[in-house]
Amino acid sequence: MREEHFVPKIADRKPREKWEATGKKDTFTRCHEIVLEVLETHKAEPVDEEVVKAIRTKFKNFVQ
Repeated sequence: MREEHFVPKIADRKPREKWEATGKKDTFTRCHEIVLEVLETHKAEPVDEEVVKAIRTKFKNFVQ
């Protein structure tokens, strides 16, 4: 038997009464809220300058 328990962020697994009491958000609305949160909070790691140079060299016809 599995020991891990996965609780998805998108799917709402609450009983209908609790789902209705918490705003009846559909999957699209929950996904939209998650996307907005990621866009507001994500901090991209800097790319090493050597990697940037390699990309620019390999794709020089696409980079201006």
